[in-house]
Formats: sequence, C-alpha cells, structure tokens
Amino acid sequence: MNTPRVSIIMPAFNAERTISPAIKSVLDQSFNEWELLIINDGSTDGTLEVISGFKDSRIKIINQINQGVAAARNSGLKIATGEYIAFLDADDLWLPSKLQKQISIFSKSQLDLGLVYSGYRGFKFSETDSFSLFTGPINIHNNDHYKLLVSNYIATLTVMIRRDVVFDVGYFREDLRGTEDWDYWIRISKLYRLKKIDQELALYRISAGSLSSNKITHANEELKVLKAHLLVEVGIPNNIIHMAYLFWSIKAMKYQLLTCRFKYFLRSLLSILMLNNFFLRNYFILLLWIIRHSYTRNLSKIRASNFFQ
Repeated sequence: MNTPRVSIIMPAFNAERTISPAIKSVLDQSFNEWELLIINDGSTDGTLEVISGFKDSRIKIINQINQGVAAARNSGLKIATGEYIAFLDADDLWLPSKLQKQISIFSKSQLDLGLVYSGYRGFKFSETDSFSLFTGPINIHNNDHYKLLVSNYIATLTVMIRRDVVFDVGYFREDLRGTEDWDYWIRISKLYRLKKIDQELALYRISAGSLSSNKITHANEELKVLKAHLLVEVGIPNNIIHMAYLFWSIKAMKYQLLTCRFKYFLRSLLSILMLNNFFLRNYFILLLWIIRHSYTRNLSKIRASNFFQ
C-alpha cells in the first residue's frame, strides 16, 4: 500500500458494542487515502474480535496494556505515517465528507495552519436522532490561543493536524485525565493557526460512562491545565487570565451545587470575589455566553427528549 495521506488514531478500551459503527464511518469516507491505527488499550471484552472482523489492509491493530486514552493516542502518533493525523474515539462517528473537506482546506493553506476542526452533533442511541451541540468560543479576543485558554471549544473527534505539528509540540500529556486534548490544542495554538469548518462533520456519542460525565473530577483536571499554562506562559493579557479563572470557577460552582458540595461552592465563590482588578467587560461577555450556552443546551435536551421518547 502507498503511504497514506491521513493517519487516523482510534483508542479502544472495552468498546465491543460501539467500535464497529466507528470503523464503518471511516470506511465510508469519500477520501480513501488513509490508514486506521486502532490502539487496543488492554480491552478485556470482545473488542479485539470485532476489530479483527474487518478485512481491510488500511486497518492496523496495535495491542498494548491498559494505559489510558492519552497514552493510546501517543502510541498512534509514534507510528503514524500520514502527512496529516485525525482522531476518532471508538464510540464516535464521522460523516462521509469529513476527511475530504479537511484535506481540501489544508491543501489550499500555508504551512502555518496546523489544525482544522469542525462542528459536530450529539447522539445517545441512534445517529439518526442526533442534535446540535454548541461549541463556540467566548468572543473575548481574536487570538485562538487566548480563546482556548478560557475554554475548550474544539472536539477531538473533529480535529485534523499536520504530522509536523507533533515534532514541534510533542505528545499528549499522559498525567491528565479527560483534559489532555484541551492541553494539546492550547500548545498547538501557540505555534500554529487554527481553522474551523462551519459544518457539523462528526457525531459524538453521549453516555453516562464517558470520561467527561464525572464533572467534579473533570473540573479538577481542567484546573491542572489552566495552571500549567497561565502560571508559566509570559505575556498573557490580564483580562484573559481573569476570564479563564472566572469561567472555570463558575463551571466548578455549578457542578458543586448540583452535587450539594456547598463548602466547596462557597470556597469557589470566595476565590472569584477576591480576584484583583475586576474586568467588568469580561463578566458581561461571560454572562452573555452562559445565557447563550444554556439556551442552546436546553434546546438540545428538549430535542433529545423528543427524539428518544
């Protein structure tokens, strides 16, 4: 087989129930110059048997002991041969034109474009009952790097990067759980331009067992990412720093209230009130973003409840 233009990295752990549709969504791509690297991360169910049932020379299986999703993606990055790299988890799906549209953008762009992403939809039981998910950034700055420091608005299943990016940025942090992707996009955005395709080209499976479902743990992991960048990087505007901590604190407070952790809620509230040099414009922008985000998410829930009845 000729060298593929795109290496697709798919971590898989006990994914026997969902991985078959994920693989089929790759096989259905209109762009076919790819290799699919499935990292079987120590699965103990029938994942390996399901994968082995696909007879396509472009699909490669890498078995390893369970090390987590970041380590699995890194294993894929180390053996990827494509000019570009895309990521797809074993329970998510792509629309058929996803790779083609991203390749088209890269082909027309300068080498300073390092990452292309798109919108996506969510689904629970059937991809035919999907609904839009709001993923826009807070419009506080025209710099993507600063926007990403405030919130992660890039979904991993929509991302394609140049392989050269890995040489400059390195690998995913394996000490993070559920936020290693956000950290990676932040690091990429320091060195490269990002571009969004304003179309929904992927489907994200929403399940109670997903890593992001444990919101308190996720908030703590987000704080690790913030500190790793905000406390080290030089030259970040003060209003960006304040907005990043403010946005994180508000999300953490919401999770704390939902789980009745009132002591931690009051501690987070106090940390917001003690911020020096209040940036009132930030609070106003954040308030508008939260209203828009909540409205969109509520619409999604209404649509989902109608779909899944």
